[in-house]
Amino acid sequence: MSATIKPFTDEFEEYGRDESRSSGEASSISFPTSEDEVRAILRQLHADGVSVTVQGARTGLAAGAVPHGGHILNLAHESLPWSSLR
Repeated sequence: MSATIKPFTDEFEEYGRDESRSSGEASSISFPTSEDEVRAILRQLHADGVSVTVQGARTGLAAGAVPHGGHILNLAHESLPWSSLR
């Protein structure tokens, strides 16, 4: 698995908000690039009891991508064929 769970440091500050301009906090972040990586990350977080905020492009205006603790799973770099997941 090449996507790792990284500590949420100042380097990732922009991922703490979306276009709503609301901001939040997280303890960790990941940028998986495959379905297998998403699965592995979610398995680990679930086993550890960590809440997850899933992000896409963070263009929403309702603060749905703003974390309230836990982990940020950012799928903007994901290369999944979404149409095959129906």
